[in-house]
Amino acid sequence: MSPESEHPEPQLLRRTFPAFDQSELVAWLVEHSLQKDFEADTQLIHAGGAIRYIPLLLSGSLKVSRQDAEGREIFLYYILPGETCAMTLSACYKGEMSRVNAVTQEPCTLALLPSSLIHDATRRFPAWQRFAFESFGSRY
Repeated sequence: MSPESEHPEPQLLRRTFPAFDQSELVAWLVEHSLQKDFEADTQLIHAGGAIRYIPLLLSGSLKVSRQDAEGREIFLYYILPGETCAMTLSACYKGEMSRVNAVTQEPCTLALLPSSLIHDATRRFPAWQRFAFESFGSRY
C-alpha cells in the first residue's frame, strides 16, 4: 500500500468510528493517518509481509483470509466500515509479520495509520485501547 497525502476528515472518522469518542484521539489520527481509495479486488495485506499500516475502514468491505498447509484459502471474517483487522492489530502489537491476507471486496476508502504508531496510540488514548480490545473480542 502506498498512501497518498490526503488526511481523513475528523467528521468522517467520528461518524464511522463511534468508538473514537476522544477528541484528542480523532485529532491525532487526522494528523498521523492518510486516507486512500482502493479499487475492488485489491490485496492490501499479504500473509508473510511486513505490516506498514493499520487499516481503518471508512467505506466498502475487506475479506480477511489465510491459507492452510495445502495452499487453500480459509475465510476468517469481513471488515466493515468502523472496523479494522484484528489479526493485523495483533501482529503489530507482537512485532510479527502478517499471517493473513486482506482483499477489498468493492471500492474502499481507508484511513491508514502507520503501524509504528500503534503503541503510542495505546499508551495515550483509552478510546484506542477500547477499540483494539473490542476488535480482538469480536473476532476471537
